[in-house]
Amino acid sequence: MAQRIDDINVKDSDELLRRIWNQEQWINLKKLKEGDLRPSSVAFLDDLNEVSVNVAAETTPEKVLELYPDFGLVSLKAGVPRSQELIVSLTPEDPEPSHRVICLPPEFSGSKRKGLARIMAEASIWIEKPAKYR
Repeated sequence: MAQRIDDINVKDSDELLRRIWNQEQWINLKKLKEGDLRPSSVAFLDDLNEVSVNVAAETTPEKVLELYPDFGLVSLKAGVPRSQELIVSLTPEDPEPSHRVICLPPEFSGSKRKGLARIMAEASIWIEKPAKYR
């Protein structure tokens, strides 16, 4: 895989869309018990230290969820991961033009990765809740 670089065309104020699985581990169950539905940090920990997102201005929520009707969808400002020294990179290998990845440096340990994922989860806003929670 080629070196990932920050996509300067995505501004910090741009919204990034992240699909949220309709699974309990992707929901913060402690917050749910308190009456607050929020994604868990697990929802922002993908393989290879890359978190798959779509640029909202380049797609629609319906298109992002088209093949995933039971999933939820959250929005996150691109400036949130960048404020943590992460990048938002193009994915030329992906045919979807709105697709990007938030990249975490590979040297980040498990606790550092989880902390960054928690920051992104806490900053996200629901566009569509997972089917189980609608």
